[in-house]
Amino acid sequence: MKNILILVLTAVLLSISPVSAGESQAENIEAVAERINNLYFSDEWQSYLQNEQDRLKIEVFGEIIEDYIPQEFPGSRPDTPLSAGDDEPFSPAPGETVLPDGARVLVFISSSMPDHLLRTYLEQADGQPQIQFVMRGFIDGITKIMPTVEFIARLQLKDQNCEPFKEECAMHTNDVSVDPELFSQFDITQVPAMVYLPHVGTHQGLLSELPHAVLHGDPPLSWFIARAQEYDYE
Repeated sequence: MKNILILVLTAVLLSISPVSAGESQAENIEAVAERINNLYFSDEWQSYLQNEQDRLKIEVFGEIIEDYIPQEFPGSRPDTPLSAGDDEPFSPAPGETVLPDGARVLVFISSSMPDHLLRTYLEQADGQPQIQFVMRGFIDGITKIMPTVEFIARLQLKDQNCEPFKEECAMHTNDVSVDPELFSQFDITQVPAMVYLPHVGTHQGLLSELPHAVLHGDPPLSWFIARAQEYDYE
């Protein structure tokens, strides 16, 4: 995945970076390499790549689990969207950690979801790297990677008027990855959906092996996390 995206960015940048008068091909390639480094090897994209590398290690070397029984969020049904209702949303104090060490939240999303809802989720997750966003596949298919790259970059923008390929922009740092295997593991058939894993730690196998809670619907992330933490996973 990393090599594919690097090749895509290289091709794009070479196509818009013709050799100018007095500039050697080597100098042009060096300039393109620097631009790739600035665009792609940022903290945000490196985090994304690490997530993909970890996933591939699990798929290639992890134990294959044939039988899987999902553990649903208490009181929920997979086909019934839930909302916070009359419950007061959980609002942590400034600087308070929402997720304990070793816990993780997966938020399953799609480019077809309303922009305002996607941005709201990113804002709610900001500063919580243990909250990760997952898409099922590439927009317009795997043969067209750039629409997905552009969608993720736009989604992570804190200021929607900023142009990340032209200027430095403030970005949300949560991972947004493409991982159909996670959709399959947790039997996610509709979005948005959320999975809470209380004890991931250094687990190297399939995440679905671990105790977890699943919710289909669009309540605030803080509400879901607070309710999921009330459940006994032993």
